[in-house]
Amino acid sequence: MAESLGPYRGIPPPNDALSAARVVFPSAIEDFDRDPRVSFSKLDSKWILEDDDGSEWEYDESLKRWIPSVRYAPVCDRSLYIAIF
Repeated sequence: MAESLGPYRGIPPPNDALSAARVVFPSAIEDFDRDPRVSFSKLDSKWILEDDDGSEWEYDESLKRWIPSVRYAPVCDRSLYIAIF
């Protein structure tokens, strides 16, 4: 017999202290203009979302989902940066 998941059907309640509450990202391009966290980069031709914690996400139109942005990866060691050039 299947285990009952209660009234939440697998979705934890908002303040269950087991998972961090996260604001849902918009999923339809039509909704991007209504979300202040979303902007369009003309340089990259991509939708960018800056989350409340400062993390940056890019919308992948082929996958129809937000993926973490890696374009702002910091260089931690100056000597490594110099060694590359």
